[in-house]
Amino acid sequence: MRYVNHKLPVEKIAISASQCVYPNQKIVDAKEATGYEFYQSRGLMSSVKFKRTVQGIRSGFDENKAVFPVYGRVPLFVPETIAALRHGLRVAVLGSHDVGMYVDQLKTYLKASGQSDSAKRLSWTPELDGMNAGNNAEVIAQNWKRLTLSNSVSRLARELKVGKNEIFLFTAGDLAFYKFGDAVNDPDLQHYGLVLNLNAEELIKAPVDRNYYQVFITADGRRLHIKEPNIWGVGGGFSLANADLTYDNAQKGGFGAFTLLKMIFGNVVKDWRRLEFKDAGNLVLYGMQGIATAFYNKMKIDRPPVFRQESIEKLGSFIDDCPIRVKADHDDWLRLKDVDAWHDFVFFWHLFDKHIDAVFPESIVEDVRGFDEHLGKKKPSHLEKLYQEFPIRMADKLSRINALIPGGDVAELVNVYDGHRLLAQPRADENIALAVERCISDKTGYSF
Repeated sequence: MRYVNHKLPVEKIAISASQCVYPNQKIVDAKEATGYEFYQSRGLMSSVKFKRTVQGIRSGFDENKAVFPVYGRVPLFVPETIAALRHGLRVAVLGSHDVGMYVDQLKTYLKASGQSDSAKRLSWTPELDGMNAGNNAEVIAQNWKRLTLSNSVSRLARELKVGKNEIFLFTAGDLAFYKFGDAVNDPDLQHYGLVLNLNAEELIKAPVDRNYYQVFITADGRRLHIKEPNIWGVGGGFSLANADLTYDNAQKGGFGAFTLLKMIFGNVVKDWRRLEFKDAGNLVLYGMQGIATAFYNKMKIDRPPVFRQESIEKLGSFIDDCPIRVKADHDDWLRLKDVDAWHDFVFFWHLFDKHIDAVFPESIVEDVRGFDEHLGKKKPSHLEKLYQEFPIRMADKLSRINALIPGGDVAELVNVYDGHRLLAQPRADENIALAVERCISDKTGYSF
């Protein structure tokens, strides 16, 4: 096995302000309505997901959650980007031409506010080749199948000029995460080619409800209910081409144990002689477990799959013949709470609009507010159009999906906006006051 020895702390971060794109709007709407009913019928947290579509992009509205205005005119990916820059990291943000315009405006703001060094450390990485203001929609519409996780991470790694003996952080652009001081000093980043720090319900004790789909047995025997990581370490020598062969889903910003297993299966087929008897047994066991889980879901039986840390890590070495670390040892709820769906956005909008000082350290708040003022004064025509149309487009989307749900009167999908004022309120299981208390507590004693 090939061993690695990366330098710490990590100096570079790749932020994905991108999502996969679907070809047909009607099919997406129908699946969203069916999914909403599916979760409701099981007593789980139901939601309407954000989905980019070819038709939507061609009509002038790219439903990319990363550019949704979460504080005034400031898009969702920006607070996390500002936090990374405040930590002195080299930051590359991947996304559409819209994302690139926001990055350019952020660089302009940073220079004007005396932060030229931060501006130099920030860059935009186009999610596809050949993007510009005139052809952005058609480039995406004609190449939507190429928006894969591995292609995106590879593009970001090239932008950051990551060396083979270097490791960088990859994170989703739909987080409010800011504790990069903890993330870049994780000791496991030194000797592993891939580090996945899962989100564990029992450790995080989040002030918001989430669905946890898998059980993870740690090396010391703890049983944790987990969700996929939104932040992970990727070594420069880790071959993402292997992921392309087996990862048939488009970009989601992070992946869990099942996706890892799919990657493992693909590499075992290519290099089965390295597979020991015990490992082969575990691989078959997990494969059968995946089939069983699909059956349980069909029969509405709540029985999450179980994965053991030692087995997953051992099998994971087949991805690239290098050691990987799959663990769950953090307690930061802002790593867990991403914006997958409408209710997530509503929660963050209310949290930021009224309590941004509680969420972030003072220096980040200063830049978020400063950037909002900058956008309000400059009002770049295209970005202003996105900002003005957002509530209209989202009200239309939610109305369409609501009409497809039997009964058609889902409270969170009606009475969305009044002009540009958000009427939607956080769900009962997403307590803003509790989240504010947790934010204040988590900031106490944190060195920034």
